[in-house]
Formats: sequence, structure tokens, C-alpha cells
Amino acid sequence: MLKKVGKLIIRDFLKSSPLWMSEAIAMPILGFALVFISSAFGQSVEYPVSPGDTLYIYVWGEDTLSGAVTVGVDGTIVLPPPVGSLYVNRLTASEITDLLTKRLKEFVKQPVVTVSIREFQGFMVHILGQVRSPSFYRVPEGTSIQELITEAGGFTELADPSSIILIRKDDERVEKKIDFSRFLKQNDMESNPVLIHSNHILMPLPML
Repeated sequence: MLKKVGKLIIRDFLKSSPLWMSEAIAMPILGFALVFISSAFGQSVEYPVSPGDTLYIYVWGEDTLSGAVTVGVDGTIVLPPPVGSLYVNRLTASEITDLLTKRLKEFVKQPVVTVSIREFQGFMVHILGQVRSPSFYRVPEGTSIQELITEAGGFTELADPSSIILIRKDDERVEKKIDFSRFLKQNDMESNPVLIHSNHILMPLPML
């Protein structure tokens, strides 16, 4: 249903956009809208795993292949034969389930696999909009907005540092507008807050 709503929004938005608005400008705006729609429909985005995370793998009827495993520094997990090593870095639990199921089909008839993430290293934050590599990032405690923006490749040419939106989603959604340009120009540390778990960062386009 979410995909259908998204397609309708894209079609209607581009149809009604002014002539000066190219698809390159319109699509980041639509990205914001689809994130909010996803929240409204109660759909969550799975987090990609990284080295140090602990996974719990259950393979029905295969006790030797079931149990907790840790993602190694090389991004792999190692299971007993016949599976062996699997590269899982930046894959979600669902993608790892599919990967492991495909591997097991060579040895097990109709394998039933469940993968869950038991323990994270650090915590996940989400940055999207006008940065060069918008995505989920796993960051250590004490990470600031400036450090996350650097990790995401820095601003694009269209970014407006004075209008960063910090979203916190715990029991209820809280939004806060941050003038990050004050940190860039005046080293105002209040404009470069430390991130916490459940933060989402939006880098909107400048107002035209």
C-alpha cells in the first residue's frame, strides 16, 4: 500500500510542480514525504548490520546451525559446515535471512530460517536530504551532527545548513529546527548537538 501511495504522490507532485522544478530537485522533497508516510502507516525500516553486532540465527530442525553469532571485523559471520562464512556487512536481518536460505537450499530441503539482531554496537541514526550519502549510520555515543554530516559525505550544493530538522522518535515524535550555520560561522556548540538513539536528520532544500 505504501508503494502505491508513493507512486501517486510522485505522479501528482511532478505533474503540478512549477516548470523550473526539475526531477533532481523534486525527488529529495518527495523523499521527505515518503519517510513521513512510512511512519504514518506504521512501517519501519530495517537497520543494516555492521562489525560487532550480534545476530541470532534459527534454522528449523538444524540445531548445529542455530545460535548467536557476531559479525566479524571483516563483515562476515561464520557458521558450522556446510554453510561456512557469509559476508553480511550492511545487510538487514531480512536480507541475511534470504542469503542464508539460498545457501542452505544446496544442502537442506525447504530450509526455514529466522535471523534477528540481538545486540547493536553503538546506535543507529538516519540522515536524509541534501547530504552526499544519505542513509542509516551507526555511530558511537557522543557523536555530533557535524560528525554525522561529515560521515555522510558533507553537504550538497543545494543544502541549507540554517534549516536542519532534528527529529526524535521515542514515545512521541518531536521535531526541532537547528541553525547549523551558527556552528559553522560562530562555533556555537548549541547548534551542533550530540545525537541520541532514534534521531533522524533532515537536510531540506533552501526556501526559494
